[in-house]
Amino acid sequence: MSAVNNNNLSEQEINQEINLISMYKKIKRNIFLLVAILSGGTIFSINYAFRQIPIYSGKFQIVVRNDDLNKSGAGGVNAIGGILRITGISGANNTKDTQELILKSPFVLKPVYEYALKEYKSRDQNIENLSYKKWVDEYLNLKFIDASDVFQITFKDINQDFILKTLNLISEKY
Repeated sequence: MSAVNNNNLSEQEINQEINLISMYKKIKRNIFLLVAILSGGTIFSINYAFRQIPIYSGKFQIVVRNDDLNKSGAGGVNAIGGILRITGISGANNTKDTQELILKSPFVLKPVYEYALKEYKSRDQNIENLSYKKWVDEYLNLKFIDASDVFQITFKDINQDFILKTLNLISEKY
């Protein structure tokens, strides 16, 4: 009885093995179809990659501190303190969310947005539906880094010189 079970096991093992000879014959028979599919995919991928316009990004960081917000002075992050005083927000009640909202606000970035619109128009770029909010969402990334006092500003565009000019303009506003 054990001999019969051993024969059955070996037949089952043979049936479970992959028959490489039959796979080779199937591949050889359909080689032109495989080459056509792989060539078409490769040509499509290369064409897609070359048609992509490179998008560059530039960034800088500033340190925003509560003690700096309450000091008077010109330029830098002290301008945020002036905005806080104008809006009636005291330094003691100040939070990172409030600071981030102020740094993203049109009050601070509207001149930069208008400068960007002029540049887009000079490049004949379609800006009919480009509102301030959409511009901030698509081109700018403004956020505090990991719950620290460091605020990072990232701007992306296809023109590197425009990125530098825009980031310099943003840094002047902060």
